[in-house]
Amino acid sequence: MTFSLLIVIIFIFINVIIGTLVSPKKIINKEQFTLAGRSLGGLLLFSTMAATNFSAFTIFGLSGAGYRIGWAYYPAMAFGTGFMALSFILLGIPMYRLSRAHGWISPSQFIEARYKSTGLSKLYTFVLVIITIPYIAIQARSGGLLIQSISGFSYPVSTALVVFLVMLYVFRGGMKSVVYTDLLQLITLVVISGLAFAIIALGAKKIDIDLHNPLLQNRSGANDNFPISAYLSTMVLWFLADPMFPQLFQRFLSARNEKALVKTAMFYPVITAILFFMTIGAGVFGAEIIPGLSASESDQIFIKAAGKIGGSWLTTLLSLAGLAALLSTMDSQLLSIATISTESFFPKRFKTVTAEKIMVILIAVFGYLGALYPIKSILDFLTSTAFPAYAIMAPLFWGGLYFNIGKKSAFIALISGIMLVLAEFWGWKPQPFPAVIFNLLFQIAVLIAGKLLFDRQRTRSEFLIPLDTILSRKQIFLFTLVFVLAIDIWNYNRIAHLLFGIPCFIWYSFGLCLVLSLIIWIQYKYVSD
Repeated sequence: MTFSLLIVIIFIFINVIIGTLVSPKKIINKEQFTLAGRSLGGLLLFSTMAATNFSAFTIFGLSGAGYRIGWAYYPAMAFGTGFMALSFILLGIPMYRLSRAHGWISPSQFIEARYKSTGLSKLYTFVLVIITIPYIAIQARSGGLLIQSISGFSYPVSTALVVFLVMLYVFRGGMKSVVYTDLLQLITLVVISGLAFAIIALGAKKIDIDLHNPLLQNRSGANDNFPISAYLSTMVLWFLADPMFPQLFQRFLSARNEKALVKTAMFYPVITAILFFMTIGAGVFGAEIIPGLSASESDQIFIKAAGKIGGSWLTTLLSLAGLAALLSTMDSQLLSIATISTESFFPKRFKTVTAEKIMVILIAVFGYLGALYPIKSILDFLTSTAFPAYAIMAPLFWGGLYFNIGKKSAFIALISGIMLVLAEFWGWKPQPFPAVIFNLLFQIAVLIAGKLLFDRQRTRSEFLIPLDTILSRKQIFLFTLVFVLAIDIWNYNRIAHLLFGIPCFIWYSFGLCLVLSLIIWIQYKYVSD
């Protein structure tokens, strides 16, 4: 057994051991298995929320985007994802309150109760499962390729090893096992990503990096492939899609209290500012070290560039960052989809912990089978298919919580969103807006028309949350101001100034992330436990 393979196997087994040791000796009920007894405090909730959202996409997809697009992709990811964390307050706190009051453990239960429609709940769950299993397959495929490259095992065997070991500790301990392994995985991801960025940046500097490279200077991306319209639509996409990730939404229901959700939202812009700086930056500087890679090959630049500088031992060490990222997402997705599927499709007497565990196994098998087929680059696959599909589910929750929309209009809005995503998948390009904004506007129009035509509800839904109990006018003004400041139109169509070899618009975006975090802390520091 080679040293590289030994390191990777040890890391995987440490995760399995942690997941097994912290698992409850006896699972009392579904709430304990699925939500860790609704006991996640600030530190654990933040670490598991961050770790589960930072998938293989964070390492391989973002470094590949940095390679192809340049630093221009950083503001959309760092500030865009940091700003998305406001949904932990705007969506997370209402769902926390309602789930506690009604005993919900799944978002599908909100859909069914809010709209009084089992059919709408089942349709929502069906679409969620269909788009999440390929997402699980991406994590399994990335892990399989990584193990294969190190061990020499066949790809099917390498992938099966990753899937089986993740499934093992999820099956054993549920959410509690996932949360504590997430903590280890997040630490590993951040530390090793920092090491990789430092090595690649120093290596690029030694070969006289071209400071006139459009990857560095162009605010609209290399070859203008990321204009301001793409920047804005990407930020909207993250705000709509990310909270709809089943593994993220599940954590709203797992929080110990509202303060835990606020702390998570406060720290989130900080971690996105730092981590995405390192992963996208690794791709930007990696383009100087290994130029000429194809789109699919560029997803491996994080590993390739560092390996070229430091050798095979460094490649193995850095592989742990990618492995940590994919494990932390795959385990959470297995658990969340198993829960949602069980609650939506199983008869009441079969909605048990045992049923959820059986679903964990079945979904892992489907994810493994999906991993055996090749896909496009990670960025292309997720942004063209999965993320838009998650985004079209957002109006069901935002509209259901803050507006008195009815069942029929919600049903039509979801169906129309599905049709739009399918049309765009097959090549149709809406005009004049980017797809995600077009889809949102279309769904809003459907909801308004539906309310006027056939959903004139005489009684106000019991599940509506008054917005002023979550967000004051002052807070709306402050968050809107920060978002407007993030639209740095003055940096386009001009040569960027560099500071320490990095464009100034990157430092500006980094600073806005910290400002956003500070505002959240100041505005919500008196939230009660």
